[in-house]
Amino acid sequence: LDIICVKVAEVGSKLIGLMKRLDYLSVQSQTQSPFVDAIEAASVKDDMDPLFKSMLDSFARLTASDFSKSDVSARPFALFIMSLAEKKPRLLNRHIVNIVFCLSNDV
Repeated sequence: LDIICVKVAEVGSKLIGLMKRLDYLSVQSQTQSPFVDAIEAASVKDDMDPLFKSMLDSFARLTASDFSKSDVSARPFALFIMSLAEKKPRLLNRHIVNIVFCLSNDV
């Protein structure tokens, strides 16, 4: 997967964009982000950390208006952050600046 993901920044951005459109991620029974689980399963010795970083960078570019649309739920993004915090706490800690806007606002 690492060889395929030559443009990691583009892939991370596409995955964050995809989170907006997947309705099943907004279901209350969903408790983990499938993105984090799948990427972590494909990872060998943290080689997918750049993809997680890219996703966090793309997440940082979201604005409050991205969440105000009727077809976008904040839940998939909350699941992503929560799952990443459980599986990759050090990585999230190093890039916490990317999610500060969510912590300071009620998104």
